[in-house]
Amino acid sequence: MRDEKPAKSIYCVRNKAAKPADEHLACPYCFGKKREAVEQGERVDYCDFEEGRDPLSFGFPEDSTRALKG
Repeated sequence: MRDEKPAKSIYCVRNKAAKPADEHLACPYCFGKKREAVEQGERVDYCDFEEGRDPLSFGFPEDSTRALKG
């Protein structure tokens, strides 16, 4: 069995918070395929989010707890 190192925290511009690289891969704006690509790459290489242009709300109220957490 191989020991896998924990995911590195990367700043998320959409959520405005540091998150493990594995969580970035689950984001609808992330087109990274591997955790290592997110950890070592530039944001433009794996993230398609554009602030002010890509609201991801699905109709939920903007002040709801769900929207505040991203």
